[in-house]
Amino acid sequence: MILPRWVGPVAVVVALAGTHWAAYNHGVSTEANRRDALTAAEVVEARTVEQAQATTIRTEVERTNETIAAVPDNRDELERLRESNAALRRELSDTATAAKRGEAATKAGMVYAELLERATARIAGLERTTARAVELAERYDVAHARGELCVVTYGSLRSAVAP
Repeated sequence: MILPRWVGPVAVVVALAGTHWAAYNHGVSTEANRRDALTAAEVVEARTVEQAQATTIRTEVERTNETIAAVPDNRDELERLRESNAALRRELSDTATAAKRGEAATKAGMVYAELLERATARIAGLERTTARAVELAERYDVAHARGELCVVTYGSLRSAVAP
């Protein structure tokens, strides 16, 4: 049986279309694999950076907590000193009582007031340290959340690439 004239060119076109389609699909899958590998590498790198930041923040928080723990809690004593200092300053401001007590008592009161001011300054420093600890804790929480997001993203990428 003789084939019609159109069968040969149609067979060539079908063969060319099939080979081009196979080559295109191979290129698409190769490009997708390359892109997935690059994305996975970026996720690993981002996770490494996040872990380094989290370690740094965790270390800073621990150091700050140790500093805070090393300082005794003297709030009651400080409040008592403040009240005593206020009473002493009222007495010192009164010139009649200052003359009666004498110069030695006035100097002792001034030293006492200076000690109270130093204690107040130290507590202010502790308040700054506490504020820094809170800030570091917040940064740690953000870094931890980002790390968890990286883990979820990596897992979804891995499951999407898996055969």
